[in-house]
Amino acid sequence: MTYTENAENSKLRSRLEKLAALAERGVGGEKVTARKMLNNLLKKHALTLDDLSRDIISLHWIKFKRGKIFRQLLNQIIYKVCDERETWRSKVNQNCIGVECTEYQRLQIEMQLDIYQRALGVALDDCYSAFVQVNKIFPDNAPEACNKDLTEEERESIERMLTMASGMRPESIYPRLNNLTTPPTEAGVSA
Repeated sequence: MTYTENAENSKLRSRLEKLAALAERGVGGEKVTARKMLNNLLKKHALTLDDLSRDIISLHWIKFKRGKIFRQLLNQIIYKVCDERETWRSKVNQNCIGVECTEYQRLQIEMQLDIYQRALGVALDDCYSAFVQVNKIFPDNAPEACNKDLTEEERESIERMLTMASGMRPESIYPRLNNLTTPPTEAGVSA
């Protein structure tokens, strides 16, 4: 049985939480006594420490890959897992976001972040490659790629990139270049 099913009394919950904190942080005899009292109360109400900690909300700092897009991803995952939660940015570590949540929610956030960060990294690589191809950002005399000796993974990556590229519009830079009245010289001074 879970904590919420057995212990509807908020006084009991408060007492269990205080005893758990004292059993963890207490000094000497008070720590031992608090541990015994906590174990007796848990046993009496058919609960475990896991049942108790499942509902406790505390501040957790979650680390993410460097970059604005990965910070946005973590915030979106927090929003998904915790609904509306306020987050904090660390002054010490710019790659951490603080959120008040349960231990279970923290584990969900970290698991999803690990999976989605990797997937987003691959998608960003594909997007960059597609952007380069669509805009032809390479020399005119660049060698053509040979598809003969590609692995299955490389073929899948090219397929994803081409699919992405099909939905992109190339940027037209030549009209902008033609609007320049005089071309710059090598030294940066016009003739």
